[in-house]
Amino acid sequence: MSKEPLDNTEEIISAAFNEQAESHAAELSDARKLARYQSIFEQINLGFFEQDLSALRARLARLREDGVTDIRTYASERPGFADECLDLIRTVDVNDACVRLMGAASKKDLIGPTRFRPPNAYRLNAIEALFEGRPIITGKTDLEGVDGRELIVLFTAIVDWEDKEDRDRVIFSVLDITEQERTNERLLATQEALAKANRAATIGALSASIAHELNQPLGAMVMDAQTSERWLRLDPPDLDQAAQGIKRVVANARRAAGIVQAVRDKVVHGQARSEPLDLLRLVNETIQLLERELSLHHAKVHVFCEDEIPSVDADAVELQQVIVNLITNGLQAMAGGPRTGRAELEVRIDLLDEETVRVSVRDEGPGISEDMKLRLFDTFFTTKPEGMGMGLAICRSTIESYGGKIVAFNHHDGGAVMEFTLPAALEPSTAIPCRGCR
Repeated sequence: MSKEPLDNTEEIISAAFNEQAESHAAELSDARKLARYQSIFEQINLGFFEQDLSALRARLARLREDGVTDIRTYASERPGFADECLDLIRTVDVNDACVRLMGAASKKDLIGPTRFRPPNAYRLNAIEALFEGRPIITGKTDLEGVDGRELIVLFTAIVDWEDKEDRDRVIFSVLDITEQERTNERLLATQEALAKANRAATIGALSASIAHELNQPLGAMVMDAQTSERWLRLDPPDLDQAAQGIKRVVANARRAAGIVQAVRDKVVHGQARSEPLDLLRLVNETIQLLERELSLHHAKVHVFCEDEIPSVDADAVELQQVIVNLITNGLQAMAGGPRTGRAELEVRIDLLDEETVRVSVRDEGPGISEDMKLRLFDTFFTTKPEGMGMGLAICRSTIESYGGKIVAFNHHDGGAVMEFTLPAALEPSTAIPCRGCR
């Protein structure tokens, strides 16, 4: 009896067994892969909806057959169309993260008619994407959870799979960004509140600035008017002195009006009007306006000016206010100190270089302490009980707005120096040099 057929049978059985073993191993491997993907699907902190779009796709296909080409226009003419489309979608599976996200008790609360009901604009985007065959939809939208919470989510929908047999199944992934959005809203609200506070502070600073700038000319007007009245009450009245006082009243009234106009120009146009200014003439005119203050402080101003000083481009009223503030500060610094004669101020106009004009005001006061130097030009910083702390801050703002700089330092022979520089204009000043004093 031959053993060859038996041997052949054993090989066949062995081959069949190996093939079945390999098939079982492949199935086991596929099952493990499926279990692993299922585990990721369930445990990942990202909500997933698996939805059946077969009924919706069929509805859209019928519309195409009926000749509809623009689904967005079609939907806009039928207000309930988007809701009707959503009612055709069914949720067939969700992961645990989605249950937590939607505030549901279990998956059963989410299986069935879709609860993914974004605002109308997003609904139309999704419907349009399906109608036109786009493969992926992404965006940010609002959702209402099962528990009534308002959620803000980022979503992605893969609406066209390579597997055409399963193309009616769509996976929606949703990422909860509600807290981040609320934080952003709080941040924006805080920024808006801060902006309002800054605007209020700006208005307050502007009001203080106007009050400070107007205080000097208005005070001078009152004083000159009262003095003129006394001259007129004399017997006989001194008409010349009264006329001089009234002229000063008019000059200070015009300066006050100029201050208001300059502020208006800055508020409305963002900048004051600039014109070529002769600094020497401006300084002399300012000293005339301060004649009453100089007399009250028993002070004298010496003006020194180099030859051929160029003019500077600035607003006359603003620059005059800078000079007024610097001279007034110098007078106040010297007030009350020991003195054998008249208080003296020195105003010097010269060139720092070919393109820069320098104006310095030196007093004979006690100088500037070290702790004051760093804060001298800060808004609302003052060493005077009745002061507003606006004068030098306004000076700095004005000078810097015209491309200049202002500094303060102690002179080596005593007293303090307030010094500002401005870019020279193209044409030199035609003023007559003055080395005398007033």
